[in-house]
Amino acid sequence: MPRRRLTTQGLTEGAILASLVAAFALATRYVPVLGMATAFLVPLPLTVLVIRRGLWPALLAAAVAGTIAGMVAGPLAGIGILLTFAPFGIVVGLGARAGRSAPAILGMAALATAVSLTIDL
Repeated sequence: MPRRRLTTQGLTEGAILASLVAAFALATRYVPVLGMATAFLVPLPLTVLVIRRGLWPALLAAAVAGTIAGMVAGPLAGIGILLTFAPFGIVVGLGARAGRSAPAILGMAALATAVSLTIDL
């Protein structure tokens, strides 16, 4: 099966969603009251990108979001996005794209969160 090429439309959507991930992550880190709400929103753009465009644009967007946050808030913020928020969003998106049931997606997301939090320690 030949690999699909990244289209301009997919790259543009990925760039917009990567900036949303970075903005939500920075708001989570620096805005005290809003941070509690935005912590739940950080993985959603990556989930949407996986569902709409596939895995590769989402991985690229996660790397870009980590780079943006790393340039603005320091390297630990960028690494935090790549280790905590990105795996959760990507795993949930892959489960939804594959048509998995809600309990299966919840289990995969819990496993991804446990692994990423273990690595992040």
